[in-house]
Formats: sequence, structure tokens, C-alpha cells
Amino acid sequence: MKLNRKDIFVFLNIIFYKLCCDFAYENIVSVVYGYQNFFNNSTLTSQSLSWLFIITLSPFFVKIFKQGSLSSNIISFLILISLVPTTSMIAYNSQYEFKYILLMYLYWVIILFCQLKFPTVLISKDLLKFRTNIFIK
Repeated sequence: MKLNRKDIFVFLNIIFYKLCCDFAYENIVSVVYGYQNFFNNSTLTSQSLSWLFIITLSPFFVKIFKQGSLSSNIISFLILISLVPTTSMIAYNSQYEFKYILLMYLYWVIILFCQLKFPTVLISKDLLKFRTNIFIK
């Protein structure tokens, strides 16, 4: 697979977003919501697992961000609002069991693999422009 500028740009933006989420968790979330078990007890193991999680799935991210289908846009959105912040929580809370982290990883591998391997459903632009006149007299 040949990398181009867009692929590198997507990868670096995900890494930057991960760093922003880490900073926010360490300085805001754990301070404000520490009483709700959002602890800041990071260990080298939890940090390593968090980065390993992101780095190993990043080739999937790049491929999915390049697709233009509706399902790839939804998966991309889920990556940004769920997967990356979850890795920050894993990094800064070492109380998560390894089984939980492994199951999260398998869940995302299955979701991303299915997105890349299953055929996409194409919705025609005419169908998207379809409007009903229910409320117009």
C-alpha cells in the first residue's frame, strides 16, 4: 500500500486528536469528575496499551476515512467520538481489566473489518432529495 499525503494527514490528525483527548482527560476530566471514578492513575502499561490500540487500528482508520459512503462516514464519526476518547480513558485509568480492553479491541476490529469488506449500499441522490408534502395544503 502506497502512502500519499492525505493518508499521512489523516494519521497525524488522529494522533493529534488522541493527544488532545489525553490532555483533556488528564487536566479536566480527572480533576472535575474524579469523584465519579474518572481517576488519573496512569501506568506505563495502560499508556502502552492505549497507544498500541490506536497504532494497530490506524491502517483501518485511514482506509475508512478515504471511503465516501454513508456507512464509512458514520464509522468515522464513531471512531472520533467513541474509540479515541476510550483509549484516553484506558491510558489514564489503570483499573480497567485486560479482558475489557481486549474485548473493546476485538469489537473495533470486527466493526472496522466489516466496514472494509462488506459491500456498501449506495443511496441515489434522487432518493435523498425526495420530500413529502404532508404538511403542505
